Amino acid sequence: MKKINFIIILLIFCVGCLSAYDNPTSQVDRLELDWWKERHEAMVKVVQEKQNSRLVFIGDSITHAWGGEPISDYKTGDEVYRQYFSSYNPINLGISADRTEHVLWRLDNGAIDGLSPDYFVLHIGTNNIGHYPDMTPEDVFAGINAIIDKLKSSSPNSTIILMKIFPRSYRPDAMREKINIVNNLLEEKYTADIKVKLLDIGHNFLYRSGNIKSLLMPDFLHLSVKGYKIWAEALIEIMEQV
Repeated sequence: MKKINFIIILLIFCVGCLSAYDNPTSQVDRLELDWWKERHEAMVKVVQEKQNSRLVFIGDSITHAWGGEPISDYKTGDEVYRQYFSSYNPINLGISADRTEHVLWRLDNGAIDGLSPDYFVLHIGTNNIGHYPDMTPEDVFAGINAIIDKLKSSSPNSTIILMKIFPRSYRPDAMREKINIVNNLLEEKYTADIKVKLLDIGHNFLYRSGNIKSLLMPDFLHLSVKGYKIWAEALIEIMEQV
């Protein structure tokens, strides 16, 4: 009986650990990965050096590939980034494969310390859906909300440009459907929020059939240079309106 009770307790403990790790509103680092640790440390250094930045990008690999500073070999959109955003003294806080919980850890560990930019640009959540097929749209929505709450608390005078999650997969599928639900939830919550500007450019990447334009998303997830130009032009337009 004692052995059975011990096994039950162990199982409960393990399930608790897994759910905590998977929880998109928790804080989870990836410090076991040298490149991730180095990227985060480089970000903290750039943040300390560029306290007057007016534009800060936050996200995963789609944001990471904008380029800029901190300098990275992963910089598909770098030329577009410099052309459109140099006057804003921008900072790129994107890290490949990050989910909401990783961003939350970074925000609490130096990634935005002292910053008060005119704009944060946030695009996050696609990896929560892509990495965990069983994760609900409501869970992803909660993770995004937690990030926005943190940004508002840390820099109350900043405007948060919240990107609806971009479409992924060549044709509509279960992941795309979850993304659509998350985006609808974001629209319901933030359309009337004066500190959050919701921006939806996903339709630009799709044919009328719903299939993704490979010229703009070659791997049906990440953007090409032309894809980044579409995003840049949409950002400039909304920033000029604020």
